[in-house]
Amino acid sequence: MVCKEETSKYTALTASGKAIQHFYANEVNSVITYPCPEKDWKDLEVGDLVEIEGLAWTGHGTIKGVDISFDGGKNWTEASLKGLVLPKAWTRFSYMHKYDGKPMLLQSRSYDDSDNVQPTVNQEKAVVGVEGVYHRNAIITWQVTDMGEVSNVQIRS
Repeated sequence: MVCKEETSKYTALTASGKAIQHFYANEVNSVITYPCPEKDWKDLEVGDLVEIEGLAWTGHGTIKGVDISFDGGKNWTEASLKGLVLPKAWTRFSYMHKYDGKPMLLQSRSYDDSDNVQPTVNQEKAVVGVEGVYHRNAIITWQVTDMGEVSNVQIRS
């Protein structure tokens, strides 16, 4: 007997409703780990120099770079890769930022040596629809308030 959870979760539905079978790929992805909702910036003062940190990974090769946005993806700046950069492994990244106390929409976007770029939420939905919950790799957005509080928000662009 085949369990539904053992078969349906290995597929992803496209926007047309057609299933992509045996969808195992670990797509190019990244997440900022500091700040994040569990580690906010309430203790920072204006003018403090702070290191924005995160992880990037891909199942298609090696992370080539990571960009960071402070305005929800309108503008991007390159982060530095840290430590070993190996194929199909987590890659650490960071960016030194002078904290100005202003609200921001903080994002990271990774890309790999196979020319894959981490998609926006809308780009991802165009490929796998809204049902592909087990294979999400869209850009994650942290909203940072002027009080240094961090929360997860979704930007549909």
